[in-house]
Amino acid sequence: MLDTDRIDATAERIATDWGHHGHNTLTAMIAELYTDLADLPPRYQRADILTDAADITATELITMLDDHIYQEVDRPPVTEYGWVMHTDDRHAAVVAALTSRTASHLTWWLTDQLTDYLTNREAEDLD
Repeated sequence: MLDTDRIDATAERIATDWGHHGHNTLTAMIAELYTDLADLPPRYQRADILTDAADITATELITMLDDHIYQEVDRPPVTEYGWVMHTDDRHAAVVAALTSRTASHLTWWLTDQLTDYLTNREAEDLD
């Protein structure tokens, strides 16, 4: 069973300071999450291979979240009821959306992608 609280906390940390994280910081945060939460056989517990997977995840998140930010910038700050959102409210809404997208992506990696990535990586290393 995944520790969704831990995933959500990491996602919120990423989203809250989105404009201040560099790629290496994101990779380190995700690698730590993978190391702590991934239920993997001992042969996959190598730091370098988990860091490589975290690096790919960080790259995907950067693209996905930046695209979301760019879309938000192009949208007027108006609610579905026609009210203009206050700057703080708009910021909170954007952070909430980034947090949700990040948590979903990290969960997807932990449940579907990570084992496949590691298996493929191990096969490549054996070649």
